[in-house]
Amino acid sequence: MAAIFNNNYITKAFSCAINDRALQFGDGLFETIRIENGKAQLLNYHMERLLEGAGALRFNIPKYITEESLQSQIAELLFHNHFGKNATAKLIVWRRNDYQKAYTSTDTGVNTLLMLRPASTPVTKQRAGFSEDVILHYWKLSRFKTISALPYIMASQERDSRKLDELILLNVHGHITESTSSNIFWSKDDIYYTPALTTGCIAGVQRRHILKTLGTQKIEFHEVEEGKEALLNADGVFVCNSSGLSPIAQLNNITYCKSEYIIKKLT
Repeated sequence: MAAIFNNNYITKAFSCAINDRALQFGDGLFETIRIENGKAQLLNYHMERLLEGAGALRFNIPKYITEESLQSQIAELLFHNHFGKNATAKLIVWRRNDYQKAYTSTDTGVNTLLMLRPASTPVTKQRAGFSEDVILHYWKLSRFKTISALPYIMASQERDSRKLDELILLNVHGHITESTSSNIFWSKDDIYYTPALTTGCIAGVQRRHILKTLGTQKIEFHEVEEGKEALLNADGVFVCNSSGLSPIAQLNNITYCKSEYIIKKLT
């Protein structure tokens, strides 16, 4: 499969050094970008989050990573990988391994990898539950997509072992944060709610877009720190990521009749 590594087109696997910092420490970030009709969606939001995350990690994004160059490279990869016009792009950036001693590194340069996978279609989450294994917390980097993704890996393992379609994650205070790979919204009495970033959830691009849409449509919404009772008493619930919006049909023993409706109200 064709990809672009450090701004160079590659058509086969590439190797990394034994002391590569992605391999050793997960010292990097990624963005997952929806491609629709050949165009990267909400790319300005992705670039803003990537640059902010790079600043927090104290490394620099190369000048060749721009909105224009990414659109062009994505079009090239769509063609060479025969994906048609719809796909999902993943951009990974991680610190280079010069000037390092164990965890410490003064290197601000990064490696970059851009690759595509086939597009995925959002589906209804028929059965959801609350995670019993994974507890999140807020800190400086919790809002970014880091390549150290163990909490979400463990949550996905738990979800599958419990034969559920989705798991809702709580933080150390018992507040709702997000799901295994998505932000979460719910509605009660025509008011929309989503966890505040202070709960430890990722600052999702789709989340940001939905909040802007709610504001534009003058629909009341709140970013909150709420416990699981808020979800159990909701009229409808959905999760969202770069693939789109997925309604939740049932959480624990609660069935939601309005999950699809509150999505349609937005779209």
